[in-house]
Amino acid sequence: MIINKPGKYILKSKFSVRQSISIHHLNEGKEIEVTQIDYNGHQIYSPQLGDWVYWDLPVKEMEEQ
Repeated sequence: MIINKPGKYILKSKFSVRQSISIHHLNEGKEIEVTQIDYNGHQIYSPQLGDWVYWDLPVKEMEEQ
C-alpha cells in the first residue's frame, strides 16, 4: 500500500529497515505511526521505523476509534 497521508498503520507482514549500521526488524501486526511524508521523494518517516523509507509498505490503515 502506498502511504500518502500521516496516521496509524498496522504491518501485514514482517518488515526490515536497513539503517546506517544496523537492521531493524518489525513483526507482523506491529503498529506504526507515520508522522512525515516526502511526496517528492516518495518516502515516509515513522518513529517506529527509525528512518525514512519508501512509502510502499505492507500495511493497512488503522480504523479510527
